[in-house]
Amino acid sequence: LYNKRVFPYKINAASLGGDFDIGLELKKEGRQLLLKKIKKYQIPLIYEKDLQLNVKQRLKVYDEYSKKARISVFVNIGGASANIGANSMVLDLKPGINYIHKFPPSSESGVIFEMGKRNIPVIHLLNVKGFTLKYGLPWDPIPLPQIGQGKIYHIKARKDE
Repeated sequence: LYNKRVFPYKINAASLGGDFDIGLELKKEGRQLLLKKIKKYQIPLIYEKDLQLNVKQRLKVYDEYSKKARISVFVNIGGASANIGANSMVLDLKPGINYIHKFPPSSESGVIFEMGKRNIPVIHLLNVKGFTLKYGLPWDPIPLPQIGQGKIYHIKARKDE
C-alpha cells in the first residue's frame, strides 16, 4: 500500500501477533507464509519467545518512530498478547477511550498498560460490537456511510470515560 501510494506510511515492524505475540494459534504453514512475506518486504520482525521482551520491542519501535515526541494516543485493535498483556485487568477496560490508572505487575503488563503508565490515553477496540453499542453506532451497516459522515464524527469523548 505504501509502494502504491495508498498510504504515506511505511511499516516499521511486524509480529505474528496472537498468543505470546508469536502466532502460536496459527498453523505452521500460516506462520511460515507470514514470516516469508515479512522477510520479502524487509520489515523488522518482533519475535521473542518471552512475551515481555516482545512488549519491550514494540515500545522501542513506538519510541524510535515517534521521534521522541509525545505519543498522543495508543490504539489497540484486537487481542494480541503483547498489546493486552497476560493479566485479567485488561477485561476491565471498556471499548473506546480509556485513561488507565491501575496497572498489573510488570511481568504481566502489555503495551496498553505501559502506555497508560505514560499517561497516554488508549483507544481499546477488542469488542467492536460493544464499542458500537456504547456510542450508538450501527453494527455492520449497509450501505457503509461516507467517510467523514455519521454519528462517530460528532461525539466528543469525556476525559472520565
